[in-house]
Amino acid sequence: MYNKIMFKRVYIEITNQCNLNCTFCKKNSRNIYYMNKKEFVHILDQIKDYTRYIYLHVQGEPLMHPLLEEFINIAKEKYFNIQIVTNGSLIDKCNFLLKGNVRKISISLHSISYQSIDIDKYYDNIIKFSRQASELNKTYIELRFNNEDIMDNKTKFLLNKLESNFDFKITSKDKSYKIMNNVFVAFNNIFEWPSLSNDFVSDKGYCLGGINMLAILSNGLVSICCLDSEGDINLGNIYTNNLKEILESDKYLNIINGFKNRKVIEPLCKHCTYRLIFNK
Repeated sequence: MYNKIMFKRVYIEITNQCNLNCTFCKKNSRNIYYMNKKEFVHILDQIKDYTRYIYLHVQGEPLMHPLLEEFINIAKEKYFNIQIVTNGSLIDKCNFLLKGNVRKISISLHSISYQSIDIDKYYDNIIKFSRQASELNKTYIELRFNNEDIMDNKTKFLLNKLESNFDFKITSKDKSYKIMNNVFVAFNNIFEWPSLSNDFVSDKGYCLGGINMLAILSNGLVSICCLDSEGDINLGNIYTNNLKEILESDKYLNIINGFKNRKVIEPLCKHCTYRLIFNK
């Protein structure tokens, strides 16, 4: 019998469409879809007994969703902690994010190389938003970069502007620096998105997918993995299946029992190099 677990986070992809075409992001071939209010509320009601933390992304740019503010308000009313990852290109049009209903907003500054916006204007928009959030003291802001050794000129320009205007204070978190109250600059290692076409193949190892996290795509498909851009690990559809039933299914239990025994079951997982970080 399935023993209910609490996930540290559940990723909810409110749209799979993005306004940019960044090479560091895995594209998806799914039909473009924007989750509607009824579907979003249904998902929250399904996951409420399994987590208090939701991340509004898998693929896509969440700030493009016309109901984002309403979604955030609904989730907050249901006592969820909310995190958003964005490329920041629309941040100046989303002042509702400053109301304090979002726990953390991560902005991928390395997306600047794929934007048509003037780089100084982009920087000013990000800093203005970060200062306002810092003053309100309700939301954490993370300004993300890929590691310096793989930065292009535009990204280096942004980093140099930040270093010229702010003191980077070391924090307890690796490669993370505080520049304002509740505002941090973080450097991330680039990774390879899992794909069935990847050469890497291994049927041994461990992962936290399905154990600490779940992902729900905009079309309702449930996966164990936030990097499952196509929904290859299809556990069922939350729009038509009860989440409890999904988590009691043989497929889900076999995947989790496999990880616990250092055995990789799903083909996509066998072609994933990211999970190797959990095997240290």
